[in-house]
Amino acid sequence: MCALAEGGLPLRELSLDSSRGYGFRGISCLLRKCNNLQSLDLQRTYFLNDECVMDLSLLLGNLKIVKLSVNDKVIDLGPPNFEKIHNLKFITLKIIYFLSYTYY
Repeated sequence: MCALAEGGLPLRELSLDSSRGYGFRGISCLLRKCNNLQSLDLQRTYFLNDECVMDLSLLLGNLKIVKLSVNDKVIDLGPPNFEKIHNLKFITLKIIYFLSYTYY
């Protein structure tokens, strides 16, 4: 992820749904460097928890779409945690397998 970020690609959308081989450090590096990123899909990301998402939320300034569904350790988040992301238009959190929240 850091190498991808250092490459300076003008990424606008990135889907890492069910991907392996990267962690919090890599995604943090990518978010710091890729200012054009507007859509980020981190569904089914094994390492994410509430604390990681809160730390990452400080780096999500230009994002319009964030998908965090089916992350078993992300359990205590809601709209107030994403108020600093002014451009955010859509976030999906699936807190329990049978209960899904979508915020607009």
